[in-house]
Amino acid sequence: MFLIRTLVLIIAINFSAYSQVIDSKNIIGIWQSGNKEINSGWFDNYQFFSNGKFRFNINQNDSTKRIICIGGTYKIKDSIITLQTSYSKEIKGGHLVRSETSGGSGWELEGGKVMVINYKSKVVSYLAIEKCTSNENIPCLLIDKNIFYKLENDPSNYD
Repeated sequence: MFLIRTLVLIIAINFSAYSQVIDSKNIIGIWQSGNKEINSGWFDNYQFFSNGKFRFNINQNDSTKRIICIGGTYKIKDSIITLQTSYSKEIKGGHLVRSETSGGSGWELEGGKVMVINYKSKVVSYLAIEKCTSNENIPCLLIDKNIFYKLENDPSNYD
C-alpha cells in the first residue's frame, strides 16, 4: 500500500510540475504589466509572436515618453526567457507642452518624428519566467519577478 501511495504521489507531482512548464507555444499573446484590464491605454506589455519575435511596448498612458517600444527575438529554456533586442521605436525631436487632456503627468510630448532604430549589436537579456495564478482565473506570468496578465491571445491585436 505504501508503494502505491508513493507512486501516485510521484505521478501527481510530475503532472503538476509539467503543467507549469513554459514554452514559446503557451506565451503567445499580449501580457500586460500589473493590471488585468485595459483602461484609456495599455500599460507596459509584452507581445510574444509564434515566429519567435517579441515586442515590449512602453506604457501608453505616459505622454512624455520618447521610447515607444523595443523588439527582437525570444527563446525560452529552463524557466529563462532570452530576449535579443534588435531595435527600438522612438520619437525624435518635438517638445513638451502642458497636456490638454486630464490624467497622466499633465505634460505631453508634441511634434517629433517616430523612427525605428536598428541596433548594430543586439542587447541580450536573460529573465526568469514562471507561471502564476490569479484569483479571477486570468492567465499570468512572472517575468523578471513582475506580474503580467494575459489580455489577448492574438499578439497582433495591439495598436
